[in-house]
Amino acid sequence: MAWEQRQNGSRYYYRSVREGNRVRRVYIGRGPCAEAIAKKFETARAEREADRAAVAANKARFEAAWESLKELEAFVDAAVRTAFEEAGYHYSSGRWRRPHAKDG
Repeated sequence: MAWEQRQNGSRYYYRSVREGNRVRRVYIGRGPCAEAIAKKFETARAEREADRAAVAANKARFEAAWESLKELEAFVDAAVRTAFEEAGYHYSSGRWRRPHAKDG
């Protein structure tokens, strides 16, 4: 999106549009109508950039929370493992097993 100033002093508003792999410039207009359209496009662009920034901030907060959760999971796993091992259980085939009964 750009304003183009010609040698005669007039300003013309063009917009870049992608069509497949090519980008072409589309003439929008000049004068107050083109200025209103340009302002509308600029406002929409600013809103998209603000949305992208908000998504990036949320992603960063989520990743920080995820790291904290993984640390908590490791701590809980260690605590559970210690408790079961002290009670005589052993881990086999994906589950904790009770100690065998001692005959005697």
